[in-house]
Amino acid sequence: MGINIQFRRGTTAEWTAANPILAAGEVGFETDMYRLKVGDGVTEWDDLDYYGAAILLDETAGGTDGETAKAPSSNVLFDALAAQTTALTNHAGAETGIHGAGTNNLVNTSGIPNRNAIINGSFYIAQKGAGPFTSATTPVNNDDTYLLDRWTLLSDGNDIVDVSQETSATITNPLFNIKLDIETANKKFGIITILENKDSRRLINQTVSLSFKAKGTKVGAALTVNAIRAAVLSWNSTADAVTSDVVNVWDAAGTNPTLVANWTYENVPAALSALTEAWQTFKIEGIAIDTASAANVAVFIWTDDVTIDVGDFLHIAEVQLEIGPKATAFEYRPFKQELALCQRYCFGLTTVALAENIAFGLAASTTVAYVSLWLPVVMRGVPALVATATDYKLYDTVNAGTDVTALVIDDKTMSNNVMVTLKATVASGLTQYRPYYLVGDGTGNRVLSIASEL
Repeated sequence: MGINIQFRRGTTAEWTAANPILAAGEVGFETDMYRLKVGDGVTEWDDLDYYGAAILLDETAGGTDGETAKAPSSNVLFDALAAQTTALTNHAGAETGIHGAGTNNLVNTSGIPNRNAIINGSFYIAQKGAGPFTSATTPVNNDDTYLLDRWTLLSDGNDIVDVSQETSATITNPLFNIKLDIETANKKFGIITILENKDSRRLINQTVSLSFKAKGTKVGAALTVNAIRAAVLSWNSTADAVTSDVVNVWDAAGTNPTLVANWTYENVPAALSALTEAWQTFKIEGIAIDTASAANVAVFIWTDDVTIDVGDFLHIAEVQLEIGPKATAFEYRPFKQELALCQRYCFGLTTVALAENIAFGLAASTTVAYVSLWLPVVMRGVPALVATATDYKLYDTVNAGTDVTALVIDDKTMSNNVMVTLKATVASGLTQYRPYYLVGDGTGNRVLSIASEL
């Protein structure tokens, strides 16, 4: 005769209302969300982690909260547990870019891919360069400026912080993070990423959780950049026609910024634990995205203090927004996948100290050539060009390169979200109908960006 084994079970709401203490090894199953927890005989239900299929081994990189990372399960939990054991090993090269050289510490068997709605929450994509972006660079470190891919700097004025992509050589820390270097004392600042409508729709009218890591670095005797807050925002006007500078007034320390019209806090931001010089994991869980007519979702992280010393640093890493009442272990995507996601919004070409080919086309006259550039992915819309024309030349493989004086994306009928035609103008010297390459001027780190950001 067969034996039936049944777990203790109930809906999410029923478990939350009862909030029992499960016996050690006792399993509790959520019948509406297909998730389970395993008791320890001491911890109440609400404080137990969901048992899932992403198990972090040798958890030395989990911040200071001491929490072993376990992803929420799904209706494919048991298949995932049985079948998937893909190890992310020795991510040392620039292409993988996960943790750097070292021993394996992550087995990714989630069965729930792409649960992180944030693109480049790992900060390892920097198509415009790793920085630092300062008041003297292109782009500059002004308020409301895109710098690292998918992230915008917001600040109470310009030149408040320098921004760079920071790396750590040890496996005990996130390999990449965004570093915000205070340049003007006693001013609030933060970073925001805005999801387009196509990606926001799966989050709207759902319960979500936000998590990230952060730490500070002090220049003096005490760390002055030590108070931060974070929020999930929603935009309730025309989809994707967002105001990227969401702050109307930054307001005083301990007060949340006043947002511009059509942006709403989905959680009530409160002071998080004080920053230290060690990585901490911060979690804001069970956020209901329920603003009427919401069209876009954003994540905003900012400083909540106006007594900050010049030279202190704020580091942020591993930002994750996911559906569910509990935050789970950060989901690292393969580098090439993360890059492709970023390139939907920005395609950056950085020159080296060679006159390498960027685009190819024909001269229409002695002063104008049209060159085509195929994009690696379908972009969000017809993009705009961000480049300094004098950084480039037209070259026909026979004669010396001719300096470009103007460079624009041509008539939109010749460009779309998979290919752009660039109109390159020179003073003189082209041969009509001759093929030409658009090349860099031989100086390294020139950046040409094709952008379709929100």
